[in-house]
Amino acid sequence: LFGPDGQTFQMSFVRRNLAYKVERLGEQSVEDKVGTLLQHLRTTEGSTIVYTRNRKQTEELAATLVSQGIPALYYHAGLLAADRHERQKCWIEGRVRVMVATNAFGMGIDKPDVRHVFHIDVPDAIEEYFQEAGRVGRDGLPAEALLIVDRQDAARLLRHCTEEFPPKS
Repeated sequence: LFGPDGQTFQMSFVRRNLAYKVERLGEQSVEDKVGTLLQHLRTTEGSTIVYTRNRKQTEELAATLVSQGIPALYYHAGLLAADRHERQKCWIEGRVRVMVATNAFGMGIDKPDVRHVFHIDVPDAIEEYFQEAGRVGRDGLPAEALLIVDRQDAARLLRHCTEEFPPKS
């Protein structure tokens, strides 16, 4: 980072208050991921972001959480700007505990007391993962980033790499 007077600021990606975890579900389906997420949400406290891969999934997952008594909203780029602003404000002010979102959520968000970021889908790139996971624990208190994966995730990532990076021939 460069300051306004040309100073250079350099810092490590290491954040000692942040625990990175992966929970592997094996042969299980997406519904099992949701069940695993629900278990974690029921046994933890604090402001939370749950990242998903698409708009429809944000809406469905937020509805599932609300039906299970967990205050949640969804956020994606397909919402009107006023709706996005209101949802973000609700979450920042703590009127809702969980924001279920695509990667459209988070840029410019500096909510220091986020305790958990859950990824129910594996991001396409490690940089994307660290950017999203890095939104927890900015207040220096203990925080957790949990990636929930199953066998389908590995196959999807392999397929993505094959499509993204074709053979030299």
